[in-house]
Amino acid sequence: MPIRDAHGHLLGASKVARDVTAVKRGKRALAEARRRSENALQAGEVGT
Repeated sequence: MPIRDAHGHLLGASKVARDVTAVKRGKRALAEARRRSENALQAGEVGT
């Protein structure tokens, strides 16, 4: 993103970056837990 002065002259640039590693790990862990839970429920239904 360019940063300009009042006259429109380029002064510099700015960039924002975020580390989303923890978010991705959390989503993966949640998906795995859901999969395990669904498998356990299905396995429980087999015997009934």
